[in-house]
Amino acid sequence: MARYNSLKSSLPANAGRTSPPPLNSKAARQRTPPHISIAAAENLSPQFFEVLTKLGFDVVIVRFQAEFASPIWGFPKIVDELDAALQSARAGNYDSSHYDLGVAFHFFHATKLAEAMRILKANIEARGLLDIAMILHAETDGTLRVWHPPTADEIAV
Repeated sequence: MARYNSLKSSLPANAGRTSPPPLNSKAARQRTPPHISIAAAENLSPQFFEVLTKLGFDVVIVRFQAEFASPIWGFPKIVDELDAALQSARAGNYDSSHYDLGVAFHFFHATKLAEAMRILKANIEARGLLDIAMILHAETDGTLRVWHPPTADEIAV
């Protein structure tokens, strides 16, 4: 018993009481803000969009559903493969990515927009990922046009 008391006295007062909050508590419901890389965030900046436009680039975003059971995880090098396909056609290149809970956004800069869209869609479709993909084009710094699926609406950001 003396050993137990000496061990107990050496522990902090809250030892053993650091369990996570109950699921219905406010702390458990609060979600941390998404972490976005500076490069990905720049693609959403009006100033950077203006620079890209002056340089002749279009911003294309490929969004994948990326929850735990998503088939996207079977293609760990998909961004590199899409980048290689765009570069070999001289239609654009990969810029950056942003990951949040259940989604992955990949930003590309296209020099030939129609060709880049065709290449991206064909490569995504060849891997059987078209059902979990959305391909968007930044028409302005505040508007994204959805190219795939074709039934989707314009998105104002």
